Amino acid sequence: METHHKSTTNSDSMLLATIRNLIQSCFMSHLYSVKTTVAKGCVSSFLALVPECWADSVCEHLMIGYFDANQALLGIDTASSELKAAVILPVRRIVHDALLCNARNVMLAHNHPGGDPRPSQSDLETTRSIARIFAILEIRVVDHLIVARRNMFSFREAGLL
Repeated sequence: METHHKSTTNSDSMLLATIRNLIQSCFMSHLYSVKTTVAKGCVSSFLALVPECWADSVCEHLMIGYFDANQALLGIDTASSELKAAVILPVRRIVHDALLCNARNVMLAHNHPGGDPRPSQSDLETTRSIARIFAILEIRVVDHLIVARRNMFSFREAGLL
């Protein structure tokens, strides 16, 4: 009787694990499943993943990288806008996805189609807000990069994070 109980428990555990994986894959289906390592604090490694077409794009695009505690990339999410001067930062979705994939670090990147990589007031306020939210959740915002033509601005290097 004990053996039957153990096999039922193992079956139940396997079923629960399968259901958990299915639910997780459904919720995270928009995340690219990329496994690579980005050196701690290495801006250029993440930037290499940013599409080159952003440099000449007429619309703003956003890319979010989710990393584990060892800086291994867990997934990438992107958002785009048809607006020339703005992209909506989907804060709720970013926080949700970071928690869902158990990220310990997050890196953001977006482009400025106008060619000036300096952050706008909105960029500054939004980055501060998201960094505060993530700090409460013990998730570190490693950097927020702004790409404009062939130039780049790093919030981390500028001392803004």
